[in-house]
Parts: sequence; C-alpha cells; structure tokens
Amino acid sequence: GLEEIVTDNGMAFVVALDWIADWYHICHIWISAYNSQSNGIIETTHRTVCDGLVKMCTGSIKSWYEYTPYIFWAN
Repeated sequence: GLEEIVTDNGMAFVVALDWIADWYHICHIWISAYNSQSNGIIETTHRTVCDGLVKMCTGSIKSWYEYTPYIFWAN
C-alpha cells in the first residue's frame, strides 16, 4: 500500500492531504518549493488527482472530498 505522500509547500492540498495522511496513517513528507525536479513529479500527480476528481464530481464539485479515497486507492 501507499506509505508516504510527498508534497511541496503549496497550499492547495494542505488540508486535504493532512486529513488523508492522518486517516490512512501515511507519512506526509514536505519538500522545498524550489526543488524543480521533485516538484515536476508532484505537479504531474496533482494534475492526475485533480482530473480524476473533476470526472467523478460531475455536476457536484463541492463534494470532491467524498471521492478522494477512490482516486488515491484506484488501480
């Protein structure tokens, strides 16, 4: 399973990822916002997560948090 989540200091996902990390007992690792190589990897993953949430929330984007487990644990 997923053991850690690596993020930069961007505020867009802080609350959601902190909640997910606590709920699923996952280590949340913060990296420097100036590490462009690592940030590129993270931003690609963020885009994938956002795209998945938008597709699942068709017409009801306010309920995005209900779908996060399905996005993060999808095969």
